[in-house]
Amino acid sequence: MFSVKSALPRLPLPSLARQLADDRRGVAAIVTAVALVVLMGFCGLAVDVGMWEVNQRAIQGAADQSALAGAAAYRNAGETAALGSSTTAQNAAYATALRSGYPASAITVAAYNNGSTCTNNGCLKVSISQQQPRYFTALFLSTGPTAAGSAVSTCSGCGNGAFTTGSNGGNPCVMALDSSGKGVITASGTPTMSLNMCNLYNNSPQTNATILNGGAIVQGCSATNSCGSQAFLAQPNTPSGNIDVPVVNNASPAPDPYAGLTPPTPVSPCTATLPANPVPSGTYCGGNKFQNKTITFATGAVIIITGGMDLHSGSTSLTGTGVMIYVVSDGSNSEASTINATTTINISAPTTGQYAGVTLWFDGASPVSYSGSNGSSFKGAIYAPSADVTYTGNAASASTCTRLVAASVSLAGTATAMFDNSGCPALAGPSLASSGGGSTPYTGSPILVQ
Repeated sequence: MFSVKSALPRLPLPSLARQLADDRRGVAAIVTAVALVVLMGFCGLAVDVGMWEVNQRAIQGAADQSALAGAAAYRNAGETAALGSSTTAQNAAYATALRSGYPASAITVAAYNNGSTCTNNGCLKVSISQQQPRYFTALFLSTGPTAAGSAVSTCSGCGNGAFTTGSNGGNPCVMALDSSGKGVITASGTPTMSLNMCNLYNNSPQTNATILNGGAIVQGCSATNSCGSQAFLAQPNTPSGNIDVPVVNNASPAPDPYAGLTPPTPVSPCTATLPANPVPSGTYCGGNKFQNKTITFATGAVIIITGGMDLHSGSTSLTGTGVMIYVVSDGSNSEASTINATTTINISAPTTGQYAGVTLWFDGASPVSYSGSNGSSFKGAIYAPSADVTYTGNAASASTCTRLVAASVSLAGTATAMFDNSGCPALAGPSLASSGGGSTPYTGSPILVQ
């Protein structure tokens, strides 16, 4: 008769224990089963965490859009009370957040004050928070995390409220305004951009917006003295190459200091033949009409030139006090403006009136090439808000208080472009505060300030 007892090997108990311990059959299956449980847990965690991150970004985007919608509704309604206290602004912000799919209980809209940049209910803050669902992580988390986002907006004309832009260390002397373009490029050769008591601003957030190729350099008074100058770049990274002034990355786009100017109105048809010196205010045909001539403009004249200004050859001399030259182009290369190194410009900008501080205004997207010469004594701003400007200055020039505000800026060759703004008058229109503190009201379109 068969029995379990008779089927077992007749071994002492210690020997049997050793035999069982040494037996490896089935171990892989057990380890695999345990590992699969752990791996499934990590996979589940990755899925949930990825979902939470996507939701976090969606919440932040909804908060941004809601805050901007509130500021835009405020402006469109023409209200005069403080933005943060405006029922119109708050309702528009709430409605935008609700349309984004968030419940009312998850949304908070209120006036925002921080005692410095936002005061007197001049800013509107939208906050959205939402508890995140748990799928795989429900195995080891009792509650899901809370994703939250907030945004603060302001606008032009915020009534009793105000938003102020803090001092960035000095007046702007080189600004690239195009927030979607290439920004500031110093390329080819060994150009030097030298800043004295003024700043470089680049509104483009692209990582390659500021490029210093080869021996190009951005410096203060010298490579070892920044002279109170800084570079404020919207891009997230510090440019490679030689940049010897303090750099602030992820800077908020700087406002166009001349955005509020009203352009002069050209008269049609333009005057084809220049009158005798001094040339009075008027509308003159451009192209090469000014080339290879000695011209003196009447004091305080506003000179309108149509079709671009071509001074690419010969020796041209332009002289005038309190003069503003307004050059109109159609955006094509055929109406590009070129001022060569043999052109001497002894012109100072108006010191009063709406064009105070502006000497050359290029209206239109046709490219501009400006080359300062040793004999020039140029004083004022070059303003080309829609154009790409290639600038070549010279250290030996007597030019002072020179500023360059353009869609994008390129330096080339071996020249040193000097921007000395020490002791210069304030910019026309809204401007950033001088070095050392203070602030000025923001007067632009609705923006996010936090």
